[in-house]
Amino acid sequence: CGGAYFMLTKKAAYRDGVYEASYNGNFGETRVKLVIKDNKIAECGLVLVDKAGKVKDANYDYENADEIVQVMKEYPEMLIKAGSVEEFEKLDAISGATVTFKEFALAAKDALAKAR
Repeated sequence: CGGAYFMLTKKAAYRDGVYEASYNGNFGETRVKLVIKDNKIAECGLVLVDKAGKVKDANYDYENADEIVQVMKEYPEMLIKAGSVEEFEKLDAISGATVTFKEFALAAKDALAKAR
């Protein structure tokens, strides 16, 4: 028969829905919420919470609060454009937010695992 073998690689299939996960790190909790539609990340949300349970937002008492808000907008957008956590991890982290970058990727992986 000639014996040609073909190896098919199948992209991970994700179920439509909303999936959440979090990662507890040295500076608090990184929470990720993903909306999967048509096997793609359609929406992504990121919330950072300090060890005391206070949400890090524009009102957070921290000298770089504006940067935190910027990161919470940019990392989800970067993940949606990348299309997968693996591709997201190939991107450059925002200066000053490399720990958040890694923790966001770990939480996003957990959320996607729930979508399988």
